[in-house]
Amino acid sequence: MRGAKLVNWGSFDIDNFGDLLFPFLVEHHLGRKYDEIIHASPTGTRSVWPDARPTLTITDALARGGVGALLVGGGNLISWTRSSSKNYAEDPFFADIVHKSFSLVPYILRSKFRIPYAYNFVGVTKTLPPSRHSLVKAAVETASYISCRDEASVRHLQACGVTRPIALGFDSAIGISAVFDRAALREHYDSHVKESYGIPNVSRLATIHVKRRYLDSQFVDLDRVIRAFESNGLHVVCLPLGLCHGDDEVLADGRFGGHSATVIHHPKTLRDMLSILSVAEFSVGSSLHGAIVSL
Repeated sequence: MRGAKLVNWGSFDIDNFGDLLFPFLVEHHLGRKYDEIIHASPTGTRSVWPDARPTLTITDALARGGVGALLVGGGNLISWTRSSSKNYAEDPFFADIVHKSFSLVPYILRSKFRIPYAYNFVGVTKTLPPSRHSLVKAAVETASYISCRDEASVRHLQACGVTRPIALGFDSAIGISAVFDRAALREHYDSHVKESYGIPNVSRLATIHVKRRYLDSQFVDLDRVIRAFESNGLHVVCLPLGLCHGDDEVLADGRFGGHSATVIHHPKTLRDMLSILSVAEFSVGSSLHGAIVSL
């Protein structure tokens, strides 16, 4: 839509690797179709990583004028749960409402300003409360296009009474290799990342993304995985992909000291993490987007 601006609405203000990939994907795929793409988030701030895209609040985005459409997502953005993200949880009331805003703000903008919106292969991780089914149905069905990244998400929306067609496809981050050239990431890893983080000059790498629940109940299994990699000639790099969830604090656990693994507590840039994941032969963890980048 030449002559119009696109607002890309999502949790692009939190310190979470996966969420911060979506602005780059939207720019790559839709940058030629709009005069400007404005990334908007609940707080209008930028992640701690300096190469993440800056964001505006919805109010500031609309103040730019000429907004022709709004895109929601990706990520798990249709939710009525309380946010546990450090970026949102400082204010308990804000943490309670922020997840709901990802569905309700687009509906309000469509109703009051006639701005059409679409869902970008979003996730709906949990069953939505029956008392909110009619609200979710209205917010979702008003969209011009609805797409989900898994069958469970489709079922959750249909349980709310959504009858509009829902496109089912891959998480849009599956196309990240078209945005970041793998050869360029490899060069960045060889020329900068290895020395910067003290990673040995080895040919085979495995990455592990560790969340707190692994330490609470599964550290013995995690320990076996690390030792299996080490015994097969792979060097392990532990990455905190979700600083907003305290992944960096998890890696401070003294039990990691019994391995030769490189433990990165504070990645300096998104590009550094992308380059490590892209050169790794194996990736272990619960991050969907970490796994996608490793493909």
